[in-house]
Amino acid sequence: MVPREDEKEDGIFTIYTRDGTKKGKHLGFRCNNRSIPCRAGHYYGYVTLNNKKCYDKFALKNEYLVTSSQTAFSVSYLWDCLLQILFSNASFESLAKVYNNLHYVNLPEDVLERRVEVHRKRIAEAIFSFEFLEIGARYGVPPIIYGSIDNTILHFKDDLRDKFREVWTANHKCDKKGCSSVLIVDGGMKPTRPLCAAKLSGVKEFANSGMTVVVGCQKIPQPGSKYCANHADIISPAMNAEKVSSSSRMNLRKYRSETALSKQAQQDQVYVVESIMDKKVENKKVFYKIKWLGFPEEQCTWEPSKNIQEWIISYYSNKERYGESLPDPKIKRTKKAGNQTYYYLSWEGGNGDDVSKWVGTSFFELVGDDGEVVSQLDENESCNTRKTKDKRERRYSLPA
Repeated sequence: MVPREDEKEDGIFTIYTRDGTKKGKHLGFRCNNRSIPCRAGHYYGYVTLNNKKCYDKFALKNEYLVTSSQTAFSVSYLWDCLLQILFSNASFESLAKVYNNLHYVNLPEDVLERRVEVHRKRIAEAIFSFEFLEIGARYGVPPIIYGSIDNTILHFKDDLRDKFREVWTANHKCDKKGCSSVLIVDGGMKPTRPLCAAKLSGVKEFANSGMTVVVGCQKIPQPGSKYCANHADIISPAMNAEKVSSSSRMNLRKYRSETALSKQAQQDQVYVVESIMDKKVENKKVFYKIKWLGFPEEQCTWEPSKNIQEWIISYYSNKERYGESLPDPKIKRTKKAGNQTYYYLSWEGGNGDDVSKWVGTSFFELVGDDGEVVSQLDENESCNTRKTKDKRERRYSLPA
């Protein structure tokens, strides 16, 4: 590859560098060996064969990395991008905007804006290819791209998993259940220890993505209990499986098994009441028709009143509320850890000194296949600052 100024010549590449873009002519040749007619294409840093792009073993030691039929990146610039992602939490869009404003500042604003998306896609493609080659070099995975980077990762996922496991477990194997088939990485959440069973007990904000998710408690439960001291007497719509009637539990587990993406998917041991749909009396016993969070309405089940917390029954004493989602929890406290903000949630009844209260009816939002519960703060809602700005309450909203 040779940088050139002539943009009219065929085979011209756009090369992204720290100092702006350059134009280069991508030279290559085809193998015409008649005894072995492979017709492999030899190019700068890689060989194409049977719809595969086979990079050189030391491709990342070259000055440039060719990422598509039209673009290439200087390896030094890709390294700069990775450092910005790692230390400054940069997104591909922000990298594209920085690049445009550094090197295309004289372009009209509308043209500059259109170029952002083009550069974002090219930078993303380059970073993913760069990272795959770099990780492959560490874990001994062949530097071969099968069409797209997604197809490549799917092709090598077993090799990557096995190599990762081998490196990070020192190839440890023993007779403990799960050893060699399960890898637990402690990212500060201590997944190897028992955790409090309080679900929906806090909120975590991700500053870079702008998302806010509802999380469970990460504290150790008390001896002989599934809950920590803070949640020993928790008031929450979450119910442990043993507190749900056996017939309901069987129906819900059957539905989860039939709709799970994997046959090995584990059953959740906690079920969350979304709303009460109806009420009936049989043999002088009261039953409530429960809509469960994460399950369609046809999976509603009837639960005896003794299984449902009193505050939920009290809320639906007004039959006009049947079918409505339970009210939002109160944000009791907030705390900051690094650049993350955590909120402690509670469904308890308020009192005169409490700045929190019931705030709307649209708390729950489901996220696709993993069954996790998330909720995004409505940025249009103003804060209630009675004592400090940390004690704020904001309404949750579902997407339109």
